[in-house]
Amino acid sequence: MIISIPKFDEILKLLKFDGDKNEISLEYVAILSDFQNKTDLFIKLFKKVRNKIREYKKGTDTFSQYGEKISKMIHDDDPIAEELYNRVYISILVIIIFIVEKI
Repeated sequence: MIISIPKFDEILKLLKFDGDKNEISLEYVAILSDFQNKTDLFIKLFKKVRNKIREYKKGTDTFSQYGEKISKMIHDDDPIAEELYNRVYISILVIIIFIVEKI
């Protein structure tokens, strides 16, 4: 799995997150680290998120709203994922997949 991760500013612009920008930057760095390490758990999550994105189209939702929906679906399907990956992490991952795969 080779993916070029978009710059932080691109993610921030699309996410339009109302909360603490430090939380976004922390989760962004965590994703950078996970991409570099390519653990089986991360690859499994990446594939789950990508499949949910392909299955459930964004529609008129903002990226923040859409990320929340995908995050809830992932957490409902796999409660352990909720302990490991929070909604901001998954929302950022959603945006990365959208940008990279041009969905």
